[in-house]
Amino acid sequence: MIRLVSNENAVLIDRHTHEPWGMLTELSVTDDPKDWPANIPGDRLVVRCAGINSEPSPMRWMPSGWQAFDYSVSRAVEAADRRGVELLIRPAHDGMLSDAVACASWARKMESSSVGLMLDPLGWLSPSMMGDAADHLARIAELMIECTKISGVLMQVSAGQEDLDAAMVEKALGTLIEGVGVVVEINQADAGG
Repeated sequence: MIRLVSNENAVLIDRHTHEPWGMLTELSVTDDPKDWPANIPGDRLVVRCAGINSEPSPMRWMPSGWQAFDYSVSRAVEAADRRGVELLIRPAHDGMLSDAVACASWARKMESSSVGLMLDPLGWLSPSMMGDAADHLARIAELMIECTKISGVLMQVSAGQEDLDAAMVEKALGTLIEGVGVVVEINQADAGG
């Protein structure tokens, strides 16, 4: 099991070896690759599946929305390949990969692509879902366990305004984390370095 933490520069560091594994960014897969950092430690770049301030619209999930998303992904994958880095997309409830079902379906379609996923299961939970977080997280783990595109799992214990019990989150996601073998631990203690 590889356990990673994020330092103050968003570099993902292996807790055991202290080597950089990748970079967790606030960039979107739809952003121009020219906006990527010049140096990507660890040769993995994690980007969001949507812009941070993008407004979800039902039109987004129409065929034209998926075509635009797939075009952005292919453009980003080509740029990542040219730079010798692995591109990992971080799904979220406000992006194209808005839930585990959509993400698993899209991942099957992308099997031949070099793009990977950095799952953020808490990122799929809206505020109204937090009361049943353990159940939602267990179902996410069950749905995603067979997905071969997952390169890591973010394990946050703080989701927006609510802090969740770390043991509950790890228990709910246990089979998924064990299957993937890479977990990024995000919490207040790690945020400072």
